[in-house]
Amino acid sequence: MMDQLVATVNGAPIDIRALSAAMQSLAQEHFHATLDEVPQASHAELRSMALERLIARELIFQAALAEGIVADETAVEEESARILRMMGNPADFWKRLADRGMDEISFLRMVRKDVTVDLMTARKLEDVGEPGEDEIRQFFSAYPDKLREHERVRASHILI
Repeated sequence: MMDQLVATVNGAPIDIRALSAAMQSLAQEHFHATLDEVPQASHAELRSMALERLIARELIFQAALAEGIVADETAVEEESARILRMMGNPADFWKRLADRGMDEISFLRMVRKDVTVDLMTARKLEDVGEPGEDEIRQFFSAYPDKLREHERVRASHILI
């Protein structure tokens, strides 16, 4: 069964599983919760942000490949090991990935892509100087709504 396609970037597919994973990651980042725990009203915004992030990632990856930048085996192995350490029990981690339709080869491909994107980003950032105070003030004045933290509410209950 073919995964539902949500976008293509220069012929590279982005499927619903990748979008769901990105939405889950954003739910953790922005709400410190799973996607199921995030209010339904926020799902459309999370979907839009996740898709934008996936498209940007794919564009950076394609640019890296065009410049001959690809993560080597050592970097991929180090990042994979770091992720496995963070996730705790490796057996549980692989089971969770399998439940989401990802095998070890797909996981390593994803890690290689992420490390390659990080390498490309670091390379491009070397060319960018630190902004001066005037540039920062101008940017903040031009985009005040983008730089303001939106209100969030997080309720917790203590049961005794």
